[in-house]
Amino acid sequence: MFELLAGLSVINLLGLVGLFIWNQALAARVEELERRIGERGAGSESIPVPAQPAQEPTEPFRPATASPLPLSFANLFEGLIGGRLLIWVGAVALVTAAIFLIRFAIEVGLITPELRMVAAAAFGVALLALGEGARLTNRWIDDPRISQALVGAGLAVLYATVYGSYFLYGFIGLETASVLMLAITVAALGLSLRHGAGTAALGLIGGFLTPWLVGDPDTDKLLLLAYLALLDAAVFAIAWRRGWGWLAGVAVLASFGWAAWMLFGEARDAVAAGWFILLLALIAGWVRAAGASLPWLQPLAIAAVLLAVLTARDDVGGMGWLLFGAVAAAAILFARLHGHPPLLPFGVMALGLLLIPVKSLMDDDLWLAAAAAGLTLLFGGGGLALAIERNSRSWAALACAGFAGPVTIMRAVEPERLSVSGWGLLLALLAAGPALLIWSRSRDGRPHHQVDLPALIPATTAAALLAFAAADLVAWEALSIAWLVLSIAFISAGMALKERTTRVAGLVLLTLTVLKLFLLDAAALEGVLRILSFFGLGAALIVLGRFYGTLLRAERAG
Repeated sequence: MFELLAGLSVINLLGLVGLFIWNQALAARVEELERRIGERGAGSESIPVPAQPAQEPTEPFRPATASPLPLSFANLFEGLIGGRLLIWVGAVALVTAAIFLIRFAIEVGLITPELRMVAAAAFGVALLALGEGARLTNRWIDDPRISQALVGAGLAVLYATVYGSYFLYGFIGLETASVLMLAITVAALGLSLRHGAGTAALGLIGGFLTPWLVGDPDTDKLLLLAYLALLDAAVFAIAWRRGWGWLAGVAVLASFGWAAWMLFGEARDAVAAGWFILLLALIAGWVRAAGASLPWLQPLAIAAVLLAVLTARDDVGGMGWLLFGAVAAAAILFARLHGHPPLLPFGVMALGLLLIPVKSLMDDDLWLAAAAAGLTLLFGGGGLALAIERNSRSWAALACAGFAGPVTIMRAVEPERLSVSGWGLLLALLAAGPALLIWSRSRDGRPHHQVDLPALIPATTAAALLAFAAADLVAWEALSIAWLVLSIAFISAGMALKERTTRVAGLVLLTLTVLKLFLLDAAALEGVLRILSFFGLGAALIVLGRFYGTLLRAERAG
Protein backbone atom coordinates (compact mmCIF):
# COMPACT_ATOMS: atom_id res chain seq x y z
CA MET A 1 0.00 0.00 0.00
CA PHE A 2 2.79 2.37 0.87
CA GLU A 3 4.54 1.62 -2.46
CA LEU A 4 1.29 2.40 -4.31
CA LEU A 5 0.93 5.73 -2.56
CA ALA A 6 4.58 6.52 -3.23
CA GLY A 7 4.15 5.75 -6.89
CA LEU A 8 1.06 7.92 -7.14
CA SER A 9 2.90 10.75 -5.41
CA VAL A 10 5.77 10.51 -7.92
CA ILE A 11 3.34 10.51 -10.84
CA ASN A 12 1.53 13.56 -9.44
CA LEU A 13 4.81 15.34 -8.90
CA LEU A 14 5.96 14.64 -12.46
CA GLY A 15 2.60 15.75 -13.79
CA LEU A 16 2.82 19.02 -11.89
CA VAL A 17 6.32 19.61 -13.26
CA GLY A 18 5.11 18.91 -16.79
CA LEU A 19 2.16 21.23 -16.38
CA PHE A 20 4.47 23.96 -15.13
CA ILE A 21 6.82 23.57 -18.13
CA TRP A 22 3.90 23.54 -20.55
CA ASN A 23 2.45 26.63 -18.88
CA GLN A 24 5.75 28.48 -19.29
CA ALA A 25 5.96 27.55 -22.98
CA LEU A 26 2.38 28.66 -23.53
CA ALA A 27 3.05 31.97 -21.76
CA ALA A 28 6.12 32.56 -24.03
CA ARG A 29 4.06 31.89 -27.18
CA VAL A 30 1.29 34.27 -26.05
CA GLU A 31 3.88 36.94 -25.36
CA GLU A 32 5.39 36.49 -28.86
CA LEU A 33 1.97 36.75 -30.49
CA GLU A 34 1.19 39.93 -28.55
CA ARG A 35 4.51 41.41 -29.69
CA ARG A 36 3.80 40.63 -33.38
CA ILE A 37 0.29 42.07 -33.20
CA GLY A 38 1.69 45.23 -31.66
CA GLU A 39 4.28 45.59 -34.44
CA ARG A 40 1.64 45.15 -37.18
CA GLY A 41 -0.61 47.70 -35.52
CA ALA A 42 2.21 50.24 -35.42
CA GLY A 43 3.12 49.65 -39.13
CA SER A 44 -0.44 49.99 -40.36
CA GLU A 45 -0.48 53.68 -39.40
CA SER A 46 1.67 54.57 -42.47
CA ILE A 47 -0.57 52.81 -45.05
CA PRO A 48 -2.99 55.22 -46.75
CA VAL A 49 -6.61 54.34 -46.44
CA PRO A 50 -8.88 55.15 -49.41
CA ALA A 51 -11.82 57.41 -48.78
CA GLN A 52 -15.09 55.57 -48.30
CA PRO A 53 -18.41 56.81 -49.60
CA ALA A 54 -20.75 58.40 -47.16
CA GLN A 55 -23.09 55.92 -45.52
CA GLU A 56 -26.17 56.17 -43.44
CA PRO A 57 -25.42 56.39 -39.73
CA THR A 58 -25.85 53.06 -38.08
CA GLU A 59 -26.18 51.99 -34.49
CA PRO A 60 -22.68 51.69 -33.04
CA PHE A 61 -21.53 48.20 -32.24
CA ARG A 62 -21.60 47.35 -28.57
CA PRO A 63 -19.78 44.22 -27.54
CA ALA A 64 -21.75 41.87 -25.41
CA THR A 65 -20.84 42.00 -21.72
CA ALA A 66 -20.94 39.05 -19.46
CA SER A 67 -24.02 39.14 -17.31
CA PRO A 68 -23.54 38.44 -13.64
CA LEU A 69 -24.25 34.95 -12.52
CA PRO A 70 -27.64 34.49 -10.92
CA LEU A 71 -27.65 34.22 -7.15
CA SER A 72 -28.00 30.57 -6.25
CA PHE A 73 -26.62 28.05 -3.82
CA ALA A 74 -24.50 26.44 -6.54
CA ASN A 75 -22.89 29.74 -7.53
CA LEU A 76 -22.26 30.70 -3.94
CA PHE A 77 -20.78 27.30 -3.21
CA GLU A 78 -18.54 27.44 -6.25
CA GLY A 79 -17.39 30.99 -5.48
CA LEU A 80 -16.60 30.13 -1.85
CA ILE A 81 -14.87 26.80 -2.39
CA GLY A 82 -13.33 27.26 -5.82
CA GLY A 83 -12.68 30.98 -5.70
CA ARG A 84 -11.55 31.49 -2.12
CA LEU A 85 -10.80 28.42 -0.05
CA LEU A 86 -8.87 26.09 -2.35
CA ILE A 87 -5.57 27.92 -2.02
CA TRP A 88 -5.82 28.27 1.76
CA VAL A 89 -6.85 24.64 2.20
CA GLY A 90 -3.84 23.79 0.09
CA ALA A 91 -1.63 25.70 2.52
CA VAL A 92 -3.14 23.78 5.43
CA ALA A 93 -2.50 20.57 3.52
CA LEU A 94 1.17 21.53 3.17
CA VAL A 95 1.48 22.04 6.93
CA THR A 96 -0.31 18.75 7.54
CA ALA A 97 2.04 17.02 5.09
CA ALA A 98 5.01 18.33 7.07
CA ILE A 99 3.53 16.95 10.29
CA PHE A 100 2.83 13.55 8.72
CA LEU A 101 6.35 13.49 7.27
CA ILE A 102 7.88 14.05 10.68
CA ARG A 103 5.61 11.41 12.24
CA PHE A 104 6.49 8.94 9.51
CA ALA A 105 10.20 9.54 10.01
CA ILE A 106 9.74 8.93 13.74
CA GLU A 107 7.84 5.69 13.18
CA VAL A 108 10.30 4.12 10.79
CA GLY A 109 13.36 5.49 12.62
CA LEU A 110 14.98 7.02 9.56
CA ILE A 111 16.50 10.05 11.25
CA THR A 112 17.34 11.22 14.73
CA PRO A 113 15.03 13.66 16.56
CA GLU A 114 17.52 16.48 16.03
CA LEU A 115 17.49 15.94 12.28
CA ARG A 116 13.72 15.74 12.27
CA MET A 117 13.46 19.24 13.70
CA VAL A 118 16.15 20.50 11.34
CA ALA A 119 14.23 19.02 8.39
CA ALA A 120 11.01 20.64 9.60
CA ALA A 121 12.76 24.00 9.93
CA ALA A 122 14.22 23.63 6.46
CA PHE A 123 10.76 22.83 5.09
CA GLY A 124 9.35 25.98 6.74
CA VAL A 125 12.13 28.14 5.33
CA ALA A 126 11.58 26.57 1.90
CA LEU A 127 7.89 27.47 2.05
CA LEU A 128 8.81 31.05 2.93
CA ALA A 129 11.21 31.15 -0.01
CA LEU A 130 8.55 29.75 -2.34
CA GLY A 131 6.09 32.37 -1.11
CA GLU A 132 8.57 35.16 -1.75
CA GLY A 133 9.34 33.69 -5.16
CA ALA A 134 5.65 33.49 -6.01
CA ARG A 135 5.24 37.13 -5.12
CA LEU A 136 8.26 38.22 -7.17
CA THR A 137 7.17 36.19 -10.20
CA ASN A 138 3.63 37.55 -10.30
CA ARG A 139 3.97 37.45 -14.09
CA TRP A 140 3.64 33.69 -13.92
CA ILE A 141 1.54 33.43 -10.75
CA ASP A 142 -1.03 36.20 -10.87
CA ASP A 143 -3.00 35.29 -7.72
CA PRO A 144 -1.46 36.92 -4.61
CA ARG A 145 -3.19 34.40 -2.35
CA ILE A 146 -0.69 31.75 -3.47
CA SER A 147 2.25 33.66 -2.01
CA GLN A 148 0.23 34.50 1.10
CA ALA A 149 -0.71 30.86 1.62
CA LEU A 150 2.86 29.64 1.16
CA VAL A 151 4.27 32.22 3.57
CA GLY A 152 1.55 31.47 6.11
CA ALA A 153 2.24 27.74 5.91
CA GLY A 154 5.97 28.34 6.32
CA LEU A 155 5.44 30.45 9.44
CA ALA A 156 3.14 27.82 10.92
CA VAL A 157 5.76 25.12 10.32
CA LEU A 158 8.46 27.25 11.97
CA TYR A 159 6.25 27.88 15.02
CA ALA A 160 5.58 24.15 15.31
CA THR A 161 9.29 23.37 14.94
CA VAL A 162 10.31 25.63 17.82
CA TYR A 163 7.48 24.31 19.97
CA GLY A 164 8.43 20.69 19.27
CA SER A 165 12.15 21.33 19.86
CA TYR A 166 11.42 22.84 23.28
CA PHE A 167 8.36 21.04 24.58
CA LEU A 168 8.61 17.59 23.01
CA TYR A 169 12.35 16.92 22.85
CA GLY A 170 13.99 19.55 25.04
CA PHE A 171 16.76 20.29 22.50
CA ILE A 172 16.65 23.99 23.28
CA GLY A 173 16.13 25.90 26.49
CA LEU A 174 13.41 28.33 27.51
CA GLU A 175 15.43 31.41 26.60
CA THR A 176 16.31 30.08 23.15
CA ALA A 177 12.73 29.02 22.45
CA SER A 178 11.39 32.41 23.52
CA VAL A 179 13.91 34.26 21.35
CA LEU A 180 13.11 32.07 18.35
CA MET A 181 9.36 32.51 18.80
CA LEU A 182 9.83 36.26 19.06
CA ALA A 183 12.02 36.27 15.95
CA ILE A 184 9.40 34.34 13.97
CA THR A 185 6.71 36.76 15.15
CA VAL A 186 8.77 39.77 14.11
CA ALA A 187 9.43 38.11 10.74
CA ALA A 188 5.70 37.43 10.32
CA LEU A 189 4.81 41.04 11.08
CA GLY A 190 7.50 42.26 8.70
CA LEU A 191 6.33 39.91 5.95
CA SER A 192 2.77 41.16 6.46
CA LEU A 193 3.86 44.46 4.91
CA ARG A 194 4.49 42.52 1.70
CA HIS A 195 1.93 39.73 1.82
CA GLY A 196 -1.09 41.27 3.49
CA ALA A 197 -3.37 40.81 6.46
CA GLY A 198 -3.33 37.00 6.56
CA THR A 199 0.36 36.92 7.37
CA ALA A 200 -0.12 39.61 10.03
CA ALA A 201 -2.94 37.62 11.62
CA LEU A 202 -0.78 34.50 11.75
CA GLY A 203 2.08 36.42 13.35
CA LEU A 204 -0.34 37.95 15.85
CA ILE A 205 -1.74 34.58 16.86
CA GLY A 206 1.69 33.01 17.15
CA GLY A 207 3.11 35.95 19.09
CA PHE A 208 0.40 35.96 21.76
CA LEU A 209 0.35 32.15 22.03
CA THR A 210 4.12 32.00 22.54
CA PRO A 211 4.03 32.62 26.33
CA TRP A 212 1.50 29.82 26.67
CA LEU A 213 3.31 27.40 24.37
CA VAL A 214 6.85 27.82 25.70
CA GLY A 215 6.31 29.85 28.86
CA ASP A 216 7.47 28.88 32.34
CA PRO A 217 4.83 29.35 35.08
CA ASP A 218 7.58 30.16 37.58
CA THR A 219 9.28 32.82 35.48
CA ASP A 220 9.21 36.50 36.40
CA LYS A 221 5.94 38.04 35.24
CA LEU A 222 7.72 41.31 34.54
CA LEU A 223 9.47 39.58 31.63
CA LEU A 224 6.10 38.52 30.27
CA LEU A 225 4.82 42.11 30.48
CA ALA A 226 7.95 43.38 28.76
CA TYR A 227 7.45 40.82 25.98
CA LEU A 228 3.80 41.87 25.56
CA ALA A 229 4.82 45.53 25.44
CA LEU A 230 7.36 44.89 22.67
CA LEU A 231 4.87 42.78 20.74
CA ASP A 232 2.19 45.48 21.05
CA ALA A 233 4.64 48.11 19.82
CA ALA A 234 5.41 46.05 16.72
CA VAL A 235 1.74 45.32 16.04
CA PHE A 236 0.77 48.97 16.49
CA ALA A 237 3.48 50.03 14.05
CA ILE A 238 2.27 47.56 11.41
CA ALA A 239 -1.39 48.49 12.02
CA TRP A 240 -0.65 52.18 11.70
CA ARG A 241 1.38 51.62 8.52
CA ARG A 242 -1.26 49.54 6.76
CA GLY A 243 -4.42 50.98 8.32
CA TRP A 244 -5.41 47.69 9.96
CA GLY A 245 -7.43 48.87 12.92
CA TRP A 246 -8.67 45.35 13.59
CA LEU A 247 -5.08 44.13 14.06
CA ALA A 248 -4.36 46.71 16.76
CA GLY A 249 -7.72 46.00 18.40
CA VAL A 250 -7.12 42.26 18.60
CA ALA A 251 -3.63 42.88 20.01
CA VAL A 252 -5.10 45.12 22.72
CA LEU A 253 -7.70 42.50 23.65
CA ALA A 254 -5.09 39.72 23.77
CA SER A 255 -2.82 41.85 25.96
CA PHE A 256 -5.70 42.62 28.29
CA GLY A 257 -6.39 38.88 28.47
CA TRP A 258 -2.84 38.08 29.61
CA ALA A 259 -2.89 40.96 32.11
CA ALA A 260 -6.27 39.82 33.48
CA TRP A 261 -4.78 36.37 34.12
CA MET A 262 -1.99 38.00 36.12
CA LEU A 263 -4.47 39.95 38.27
CA PHE A 264 -5.27 36.73 40.14
CA GLY A 265 -1.66 35.92 40.94
CA GLU A 266 0.63 37.30 43.60
CA ALA A 267 0.10 40.88 44.75
CA ARG A 268 3.37 42.10 43.22
CA ASP A 269 2.53 40.62 39.82
CA ALA A 270 -1.05 41.88 40.00
CA VAL A 271 0.07 45.46 40.66
CA ALA A 272 2.58 45.25 37.77
CA ALA A 273 -0.23 43.98 35.52
CA GLY A 274 -2.36 46.91 36.70
CA TRP A 275 0.26 49.42 35.57
CA PHE A 276 0.51 47.59 32.23
CA ILE A 277 -3.28 47.74 31.81
CA LEU A 278 -3.33 51.48 32.55
CA LEU A 279 -0.51 52.31 30.12
CA LEU A 280 -1.95 50.12 27.38
CA ALA A 281 -5.38 51.76 27.74
CA LEU A 282 -3.86 55.24 27.62
CA ILE A 283 -1.78 54.48 24.52
CA ALA A 284 -4.61 52.68 22.70
CA GLY A 285 -7.01 55.50 23.48
CA TRP A 286 -4.65 58.37 22.75
CA VAL A 287 -2.79 57.15 19.68
CA ARG A 288 -5.93 55.71 18.07
CA ALA A 289 -4.13 52.74 16.63
CA ALA A 290 -4.10 52.44 12.85
CA GLY A 291 -5.59 55.90 12.55
CA ALA A 292 -9.05 54.64 13.55
CA SER A 293 -11.05 55.26 16.68
CA LEU A 294 -12.02 51.56 16.92
CA PRO A 295 -15.63 52.20 17.99
CA TRP A 296 -16.10 48.50 18.72
CA LEU A 297 -13.31 48.61 21.30
CA GLN A 298 -13.19 50.86 24.35
CA PRO A 299 -9.75 50.33 25.96
CA LEU A 300 -10.45 52.63 28.90
CA ALA A 301 -13.72 50.84 29.69
CA ILE A 302 -11.99 47.44 29.70
CA ALA A 303 -9.14 48.86 31.78
CA ALA A 304 -11.62 50.32 34.30
CA VAL A 305 -13.25 46.91 34.81
CA LEU A 306 -9.89 45.13 35.20
CA LEU A 307 -8.53 47.76 37.59
CA ALA A 308 -11.74 47.55 39.62
CA VAL A 309 -11.04 43.82 40.00
CA LEU A 310 -7.51 44.66 41.12
CA THR A 311 -8.75 47.27 43.61
CA ALA A 312 -11.22 44.78 45.11
CA ARG A 313 -8.30 42.64 46.31
CA ASP A 314 -7.47 42.97 49.98
CA ASP A 315 -3.67 42.79 49.59
CA VAL A 316 -2.83 45.63 47.19
CA GLY A 317 -3.43 48.54 49.57
CA GLY A 318 -3.82 51.97 48.09
CA MET A 319 -2.10 51.03 44.82
CA GLY A 320 -5.35 49.67 43.41
CA TRP A 321 -7.21 52.89 44.24
CA LEU A 322 -4.38 54.92 42.69
CA LEU A 323 -4.59 53.00 39.41
CA PHE A 324 -8.38 53.17 39.37
CA GLY A 325 -8.27 56.91 40.00
CA ALA A 326 -5.82 57.31 37.11
CA VAL A 327 -8.10 55.50 34.66
CA ALA A 328 -11.06 57.55 35.95
CA ALA A 329 -9.16 60.79 35.30
CA ALA A 330 -8.22 59.50 31.83
CA ALA A 331 -11.87 58.71 31.06
CA ILE A 332 -12.88 62.28 31.92
CA LEU A 333 -9.97 63.77 29.97
CA PHE A 334 -10.57 61.70 26.84
CA ALA A 335 -14.29 62.45 26.84
CA ARG A 336 -13.44 66.15 27.07
CA LEU A 337 -10.81 66.07 24.32
CA HIS A 338 -12.92 64.06 21.89
CA GLY A 339 -16.10 66.03 22.58
CA HIS A 340 -18.01 62.91 23.68
CA PRO A 341 -20.83 62.84 26.24
CA PRO A 342 -19.69 61.52 29.62
CA LEU A 343 -21.03 57.99 29.15
CA LEU A 344 -17.68 56.37 29.94
CA PRO A 345 -17.05 58.58 33.03
CA PHE A 346 -20.52 57.62 34.28
CA GLY A 347 -19.64 53.93 33.94
CA VAL A 348 -16.29 54.34 35.67
CA MET A 349 -17.92 56.28 38.49
CA ALA A 350 -20.51 53.53 38.94
CA LEU A 351 -17.66 51.02 39.36
CA GLY A 352 -16.02 53.30 41.92
CA LEU A 353 -19.24 53.68 43.91
CA LEU A 354 -19.66 49.89 43.87
CA LEU A 355 -16.13 49.46 45.20
CA ILE A 356 -16.84 51.54 48.32
CA PRO A 357 -19.17 49.00 50.03
CA VAL A 358 -17.02 46.11 48.75
CA LYS A 359 -13.88 47.57 50.32
CA SER A 360 -15.85 48.45 53.45
CA LEU A 361 -16.49 44.75 54.01
CA MET A 362 -12.71 44.23 53.91
CA ASP A 363 -12.15 46.78 56.70
CA ASP A 364 -9.88 48.90 54.48
CA ASP A 365 -10.00 51.86 56.89
CA LEU A 366 -6.88 53.69 55.78
CA TRP A 367 -7.61 54.10 52.08
CA LEU A 368 -11.40 54.02 51.83
CA ALA A 369 -12.01 57.57 53.05
CA ALA A 370 -9.26 58.91 50.81
CA ALA A 371 -10.71 56.97 47.86
CA ALA A 372 -14.20 58.41 48.45
CA ALA A 373 -12.73 61.91 48.65
CA GLY A 374 -10.80 61.27 45.43
CA LEU A 375 -13.93 60.11 43.59
CA THR A 376 -15.73 63.25 44.77
CA LEU A 377 -12.95 65.50 43.52
CA LEU A 378 -12.62 63.69 40.19
CA PHE A 379 -16.26 63.34 39.20
CA GLY A 380 -17.79 66.14 41.25
CA GLY A 381 -15.10 68.75 40.76
CA GLY A 382 -14.12 67.64 37.24
CA GLY A 383 -17.73 67.38 36.13
CA LEU A 384 -18.47 70.81 37.61
CA ALA A 385 -15.61 72.46 35.71
CA LEU A 386 -16.61 70.84 32.40
CA ALA A 387 -20.32 71.55 32.91
CA ILE A 388 -19.58 75.27 33.37
CA GLU A 389 -17.06 75.34 30.51
CA ARG A 390 -19.23 73.53 27.96
CA ASN A 391 -22.64 74.57 29.34
CA SER A 392 -23.54 70.88 29.29
CA ARG A 393 -26.33 69.33 31.29
CA SER A 394 -24.90 65.83 30.91
CA TRP A 395 -21.65 66.94 32.56
CA ALA A 396 -23.74 68.71 35.21
CA ALA A 397 -25.49 65.42 35.95
CA LEU A 398 -22.09 63.73 36.34
CA ALA A 399 -20.98 66.47 38.73
CA CYS A 400 -24.10 66.08 40.86
CA ALA A 401 -23.64 62.32 41.06
CA GLY A 402 -19.99 62.90 42.00
CA PHE A 403 -20.89 65.32 44.79
CA ALA A 404 -23.71 63.22 46.24
CA GLY A 405 -22.78 59.59 45.51
CA PRO A 406 -19.59 58.84 47.47
CA VAL A 407 -20.61 60.73 50.62
CA THR A 408 -24.07 59.16 50.86
CA ILE A 409 -22.67 55.65 50.37
CA MET A 410 -19.96 56.28 52.97
CA ARG A 411 -22.62 57.70 55.31
CA ALA A 412 -24.61 54.47 54.92
CA VAL A 413 -21.85 51.82 55.12
CA GLU A 414 -19.50 53.46 57.67
CA PRO A 415 -21.39 56.06 59.71
CA GLU A 416 -18.88 55.80 62.54
CA ARG A 417 -16.17 57.61 60.59
CA LEU A 418 -17.62 61.02 61.52
CA SER A 419 -19.92 62.37 64.17
CA VAL A 420 -23.52 63.10 63.24
CA SER A 421 -22.84 66.83 63.11
CA GLY A 422 -19.68 66.15 61.09
CA TRP A 423 -21.66 64.31 58.44
CA GLY A 424 -24.17 67.17 58.38
CA LEU A 425 -21.50 69.81 57.83
CA LEU A 426 -19.90 67.70 55.08
CA LEU A 427 -23.24 67.28 53.27
CA ALA A 428 -23.93 71.01 53.52
CA LEU A 429 -20.47 71.77 52.15
CA LEU A 430 -20.94 69.44 49.16
CA ALA A 431 -24.27 71.08 48.35
CA ALA A 432 -22.24 74.11 47.23
CA GLY A 433 -21.27 72.22 44.06
CA PRO A 434 -24.81 71.81 42.65
CA ALA A 435 -25.64 75.33 43.89
CA LEU A 436 -22.75 76.66 41.82
CA LEU A 437 -24.19 74.90 38.77
CA ILE A 438 -27.51 76.66 39.37
CA TRP A 439 -25.77 80.02 39.60
CA SER A 440 -23.71 79.41 36.44
CA ARG A 441 -26.89 78.57 34.53
CA SER A 442 -28.61 81.78 35.64
CA ARG A 443 -25.75 84.24 35.21
CA ASP A 444 -26.65 84.96 31.59
CA GLY A 445 -29.65 86.94 32.91
CA ARG A 446 -32.18 85.13 30.75
CA PRO A 447 -35.21 83.40 32.32
CA HIS A 448 -35.02 79.62 32.15
CA HIS A 449 -38.54 78.20 32.13
CA GLN A 450 -37.73 74.78 30.67
CA VAL A 451 -38.09 72.03 33.27
CA ASP A 452 -36.83 68.60 32.28
CA LEU A 453 -34.93 65.95 34.15
CA PRO A 454 -31.35 66.99 33.18
CA ALA A 455 -32.05 70.64 34.03
CA LEU A 456 -33.72 69.66 37.32
CA ILE A 457 -30.85 67.49 38.59
CA PRO A 458 -28.60 70.27 40.07
CA ALA A 459 -31.47 71.91 41.96
CA THR A 460 -32.88 68.66 43.37
CA THR A 461 -29.37 67.46 44.30
CA ALA A 462 -28.63 70.65 46.21
CA ALA A 463 -32.01 70.49 47.97
CA ALA A 464 -31.52 66.81 48.89
CA LEU A 465 -28.00 67.37 50.26
CA LEU A 466 -29.16 70.33 52.38
CA ALA A 467 -32.19 68.38 53.60
CA PHE A 468 -29.98 65.46 54.69
CA ALA A 469 -27.56 67.91 56.29
CA ALA A 470 -30.42 69.44 58.27
CA ALA A 471 -31.43 65.96 59.45
CA ASP A 472 -27.95 65.58 60.98
CA LEU A 473 -27.57 69.12 62.32
CA VAL A 474 -31.08 69.83 63.68
CA ALA A 475 -33.06 67.97 66.31
CA TRP A 476 -35.93 65.84 65.09
CA GLU A 477 -38.53 68.13 66.64
CA ALA A 478 -37.27 71.12 64.67
CA LEU A 479 -36.54 69.31 61.40
CA SER A 480 -39.83 70.26 59.76
CA ILE A 481 -39.18 73.92 60.51
CA ALA A 482 -35.68 73.63 59.02
CA TRP A 483 -37.04 71.97 55.86
CA LEU A 484 -39.70 74.65 55.61
CA VAL A 485 -37.05 77.36 55.76
CA LEU A 486 -34.98 75.54 53.09
CA SER A 487 -37.96 75.13 50.75
CA ILE A 488 -38.83 78.84 51.07
CA ALA A 489 -35.19 79.71 50.37
CA PHE A 490 -35.15 77.60 47.20
CA ILE A 491 -38.43 79.02 45.95
CA SER A 492 -37.26 82.57 46.65
CA ALA A 493 -33.90 81.94 44.96
CA GLY A 494 -35.69 80.54 41.92
CA MET A 495 -37.84 83.64 41.69
CA ALA A 496 -34.84 85.97 42.05
CA LEU A 497 -32.67 84.07 39.56
CA LYS A 498 -35.57 83.39 37.17
CA GLU A 499 -34.74 79.70 37.44
CA ARG A 500 -37.86 77.60 37.32
CA THR A 501 -36.00 74.38 38.17
CA THR A 502 -34.90 75.86 41.51
CA ARG A 503 -38.49 76.82 42.31
CA VAL A 504 -39.67 73.31 41.45
CA ALA A 505 -37.00 71.78 43.69
CA GLY A 506 -38.19 74.03 46.54
CA LEU A 507 -41.77 72.96 45.92
CA VAL A 508 -40.74 69.29 46.04
CA LEU A 509 -39.06 69.85 49.42
CA LEU A 510 -42.07 71.82 50.61
CA THR A 511 -44.38 68.97 49.64
CA LEU A 512 -42.27 66.50 51.62
CA THR A 513 -42.33 68.88 54.59
CA VAL A 514 -46.14 69.07 54.51
CA LEU A 515 -46.42 65.30 54.31
CA LYS A 516 -44.02 64.90 57.22
CA LEU A 517 -46.00 67.37 59.35
CA PHE A 518 -49.36 65.75 58.75
CA LEU A 519 -48.28 62.11 58.75
CA LEU A 520 -45.53 62.08 61.38
CA ASP A 521 -45.29 65.29 63.38
CA ALA A 522 -49.02 65.53 64.10
CA ALA A 523 -48.70 62.40 66.24
CA ALA A 524 -45.11 62.76 67.44
CA LEU A 525 -45.08 66.44 68.52
CA GLU A 526 -46.92 67.76 71.54
CA GLY A 527 -47.85 71.08 73.09
CA VAL A 528 -46.53 74.40 71.95
CA LEU A 529 -44.05 72.94 69.41
CA ARG A 530 -46.85 71.23 67.50
CA ILE A 531 -48.93 74.40 67.49
CA LEU A 532 -46.01 76.53 66.28
CA SER A 533 -45.12 74.04 63.54
CA PHE A 534 -48.59 74.02 62.03
CA PHE A 535 -49.07 77.75 62.53
CA GLY A 536 -45.78 78.52 60.77
CA LEU A 537 -46.60 76.09 57.99
CA GLY A 538 -50.02 77.58 57.39
CA ALA A 539 -48.75 81.17 57.31
CA ALA A 540 -45.87 80.27 55.02
CA LEU A 541 -48.13 78.41 52.60
CA ILE A 542 -50.55 81.33 52.37
CA VAL A 543 -47.79 83.86 51.71
CA LEU A 544 -46.07 81.59 49.21
CA GLY A 545 -49.33 80.89 47.45
CA ARG A 546 -49.99 84.63 47.13
CA PHE A 547 -46.63 85.37 45.55
CA TYR A 548 -46.52 82.18 43.50
CA GLY A 549 -49.89 82.86 41.96
CA THR A 550 -48.86 86.39 41.00
CA LEU A 551 -45.64 85.08 39.46
CA LEU A 552 -47.38 82.41 37.40
CA ARG A 553 -49.98 84.88 36.09
CA ALA A 554 -47.23 87.28 35.07
CA GLU A 555 -45.31 84.52 33.24
CA ARG A 556 -48.43 83.42 31.38
CA ALA A 557 -49.25 86.99 30.38
CA GLY A 558 -45.67 87.57 29.17
